[in-house]
Amino acid sequence: MIEIIEKILLMLIAAIMTALLSYYFGSKIYYKQKEYENIRKRYLDEGFDKLISEYEFALSAYRHNWLIGLSILQQIRDLPRETINTKLLEDFISLKNIILPTISVHRLNNLISIDDLWKKHQALFSFVQGCFTTFTCDLYVAVTCYINNPEKLNVTNDVLFDEFFSKLQEMNKRSVQHDHYLGQIKNLSTIFENNVFYRKDMKEFKTWEEVKEILEKLKCTKKQDA
Repeated sequence: MIEIIEKILLMLIAAIMTALLSYYFGSKIYYKQKEYENIRKRYLDEGFDKLISEYEFALSAYRHNWLIGLSILQQIRDLPRETINTKLLEDFISLKNIILPTISVHRLNNLISIDDLWKKHQALFSFVQGCFTTFTCDLYVAVTCYINNPEKLNVTNDVLFDEFFSKLQEMNKRSVQHDHYLGQIKNLSTIFENNVFYRKDMKEFKTWEEVKEILEKLKCTKKQDA
């Protein structure tokens, strides 16, 4: 009888230990998974992806405006003034309602230690908005005056084209650096996305060789901008 009771107790103890161990390791795996998901959300979804999305929108707005400006200039150069499509002057895109992703930039600064990341983002939006002002103020006034009051704008279509086309060329040169910077940020994002991170790993990310190479390229972009 005693032996039977002992066997039952041993079985109960074994069952309890198995349950406790299953709970322990199950909880550990669960919290590890949650930690991974939180880091991925914090630094990828709300970090890299958010920053890249805003950057791409700004550059897309710039390219849209640049192409409209070029189209208008080509019409000034090639067409009689009365046939120029002035409705294009109403299609420029502004960034005035865009809110800069300060939290995303702060998180990525902590991750990869690019102190000028915020300045770079501000510089991009300032560049795009400055181009927008050139199109909607300078170009708009020049084109409408050229069409409606040519006597007040004492220039030929070729002179008007050359003046603003040179501005478009300068814009294009400046935009190349922003394209390059965005490309490197995308490369960092891809590396981060293709790896599994936990809190203890975060400080090591910027020390990886492939990450250090990209950070060096970003520093070169900064020097070129200066």
